[in-house]
Amino acid sequence: MIFEVGRRNFAVIKTKAGVQTILAKMHKDGGIPYALDFETTGLRPEDAKIRLTAICGHGHGWVIDHHYAGPFSDYADDFARTCPFYVFNAGFEGRGSITTSASRKSGFLTLA
Repeated sequence: MIFEVGRRNFAVIKTKAGVQTILAKMHKDGGIPYALDFETTGLRPEDAKIRLTAICGHGHGWVIDHHYAGPFSDYADDFARTCPFYVFNAGFEGRGSITTSASRKSGFLTLA
């Protein structure tokens, strides 16, 4: 499914293969930063699950539906290795169990 917001198209990703395609595209872009935002099932990330991940940048936009594509934790290390991220509300997003050991080592969701 593709929808338009402003002048940008976003693809809704509902499969693990779709997430792998996103990762390959981001890796191919050679380290260009992307914007990332999570939508969670609650207001306390420590107790909530990531329901949607929105990623935008370099002419692309995706919304990953984790109900179908599997939990973000399945991909956190892979995303951490692809490129730098600009994270909306990083103080919120960086709390809880949404990062893994490799993503912490790489600086993924690390606050400056």
